[in-house]
Amino acid sequence: MAVTRITIPYLRQRGACCSRPGERYSDYALAPLGPPEGLTTIEVCDLAGIPAADRLWVLLHEDWIPAAELRLLACWWARGALALVGTPDPRSVAAVETAERFAIGLSTLEELAAAWAAARDAAWAAACAAACAAACSAACAAQLADVRRVLVGEWTAENYLECRSTP
Repeated sequence: MAVTRITIPYLRQRGACCSRPGERYSDYALAPLGPPEGLTTIEVCDLAGIPAADRLWVLLHEDWIPAAELRLLACWWARGALALVGTPDPRSVAAVETAERFAIGLSTLEELAAAWAAARDAAWAAACAAACAAACSAACAAQLADVRRVLVGEWTAENYLECRSTP
């Protein structure tokens, strides 16, 4: 039987939890989800006082939205995120385009997997570049502090060996 209303038992079955790992929402915290007969998806969408991320967690599920439409929503949001990047990696753009085609039946699972792998490689490359930039920035800050020590006379050729062991 298909689920037609969102109830507290449904949320428990799905594993509703707090943002802290291993903790569950109490019955008191779930009470705003309403009467024992539950709420419709539109009612959950419109709930005040429940964080948007929690409402999305409930609603972005194949019990409520078909898989193809979930994938197209994800593509829509990915395109929005890519639009914020000056020049997005072409592998990421291609992955979104392939996922869109897959959602409407115009690309294969193999093509989707290949595009996903390429996008993952692009994400790793971007993460590595960001980490390198952060490390470089931290190193430059430390080097600037060392230069300051030289300029104020804390480091000299005469006391270098002593200063070398002092951070």
